[in-house]
Amino acid sequence: MDWTHGEAHMWPSHASEALADTDALVFDPDPKSRSARSARLLGYSTSRQRVLVVILVHQDDQNPGWWGANGWDANTADTATYRNENSNGESGR
Repeated sequence: MDWTHGEAHMWPSHASEALADTDALVFDPDPKSRSARSARLLGYSTSRQRVLVVILVHQDDQNPGWWGANGWDANTADTATYRNENSNGESGR
């Protein structure tokens, strides 16, 4: 994960925790993206003790992978989506 372009807009260590969340939800393409080149991830950051939204942008064909573009605390709706999709009773988040 390359955070070079997004580190001024988020907390890379917290976003990395959200990416590592085994219960994370990925929407690719991001339904709110104008370019359709980005993905939206909802994942839990243990350091922040919150669900985060992390925006990832596809790198080009020669460099498959992602750039971390942005991240923020999830709003009530995104947190509810995360919890509802992971309502197996184990996470408690």
